Amino acid sequence: MTFSSRAFRLACVLAAAALLAGAAPAGGGKKTCWEPTDSEKQFRKLINHERTLLLKHKLRMDPELSHAARKHSGVMLRKDRLFHTIKLGDRITGWQVIGENVGYGYGVEPLHAAFMDSKGHRENILHAGYRNVGVGVKTKEGKTWVTVIFEGQDDPGTTLDMPKCKK
Repeated sequence: MTFSSRAFRLACVLAAAALLAGAAPAGGGKKTCWEPTDSEKQFRKLINHERTLLLKHKLRMDPELSHAARKHSGVMLRKDRLFHTIKLGDRITGWQVIGENVGYGYGVEPLHAAFMDSKGHRENILHAGYRNVGVGVKTKEGKTWVTVIFEGQDDPGTTLDMPKCKK
């Protein structure tokens, strides 16, 4: 084995260790401060399924985008009115390309199907420039409200305060 291949192997081991360390939940395996709900995970799964059918990369679920999305879904639920986030570009930081789908209905799969049947919503789901997705779902009396935020940067942020970890 040459020195360069040893160095390469060491770099691979260190990179894998760093990835594993970064992937571990905060607090030594305890639940992190922000967790997607089952419905939010299901939306991401359906979105990524559509993307992989067309050989597009999967989107990473981003907690800050999801926090902003969940907050907006809660506002729509309280007002019982469907509308896009006002000044989305100010609420999400460090973005180059951004999009949003909002909807309400009676379940994740029917809502996702409606998005896919709508040209603009479908374009957001399949846009090649997006890297991250944030999904926020709120449900009341069987009615599901969803906000899906798409973003293209490696590490998007939000002007909203993130949930604090409980000690």
